[in-house]
Amino acid sequence: MNKNLQTGITMGVSTFFIAILVVALSRLAVANLTAFLATVVFLLIITIGVLFDMIGVAAAAADVAPFNARAARKDFGARTGLQLVQNADRVATFCSDIVGDICGIVSGALGAMIVVRLAFAVDFSEAVLNITIVALAAALTVGGKGFCKGIGINRANEIIGFVGNLIALVQGFNPGKRKGGRSK
Repeated sequence: MNKNLQTGITMGVSTFFIAILVVALSRLAVANLTAFLATVVFLLIITIGVLFDMIGVAAAAADVAPFNARAARKDFGARTGLQLVQNADRVATFCSDIVGDICGIVSGALGAMIVVRLAFAVDFSEAVLNITIVALAAALTVGGKGFCKGIGINRANEIIGFVGNLIALVQGFNPGKRKGGRSK
């Protein structure tokens, strides 16, 4: 099987299950929240999508050389950052396409839930609320991604360095991993 086809199928199947999990969890979380807190979750999901898109762009734009140098010095998180840059196509697909797109879909679903809540709470047209929430989600997502893509390109090495450190830190809490993301 062609590597690109295999990657596409793997990403598609992964996205399906991740989307089910994220939508189910967000629906459960929002079902018991006030309209204000549901709106906070809505904005948080949009922000996560925008930030992951920036990470995906940064992975594609980052230079390998500084990460090779840092890894040779055994700097904390450098090997993880190097792996992110070396696998930029997968990182960009995961961050921008899977996480970013799922966040966009989930924010749309949450927006619809917020519209229903607000329509019952205030005496206002449900159609106008729906159009407003969808337009707000679109504007925040597209505007945020447009703003953050430039940052992702211009500060790629710094962003991937930070993400590499963060991943290595999280892996450090895993008893099966050593600092820097290497297995025992």
